[in-house]
Amino acid sequence: MRAIPAFILAITFAGLAGCDDSTPAPMKKAAEPEGVAALKVPENVPPPVDTQPYEDGFAAGGKAGEADALARKQRKEKRTVTDEEIAVFALEAAGANPDRGAKWQQGFIAGYRYDFERVMKGLR
Repeated sequence: MRAIPAFILAITFAGLAGCDDSTPAPMKKAAEPEGVAALKVPENVPPPVDTQPYEDGFAAGGKAGEADALARKQRKEKRTVTDEEIAVFALEAAGANPDRGAKWQQGFIAGYRYDFERVMKGLR
C-alpha cells in the first residue's frame, strides 16, 4: 500500500516540475493589412531615347524645304513636292554619312515638308 502514495507523490512532483511560474512572452501584434495609402506609387521612367539625329535632320530638312519653296515662288511654280520626292531628297542629303540614318532621314522629311508648306502658304 505504501507504493500507491509514493506513486501519487512522484506524479505530483513531476506535475509541479512541469509548471513554470515565469511570465509568458508578450504576444506579437498582428500585422496590419496594407491600405491603398501605404502602397508605393510606381515610377514611370521611360527608356533613354536618342532624338538628336531626328532633330538634326529636321533642321537640315527645314532649311532645304524653305530654300526650295523660295526658289519655286520666284519661278512662280505652283506645283508642290510629293512625299516620294522628299524621301529621295532626304536619301540624297544623307549620302554615305553614317550619322544620317533612318531617324535623320525621317526628321529631314518632316522638316522639309513643314517649312516648304509654310513658305508656299505665305506663313513664313
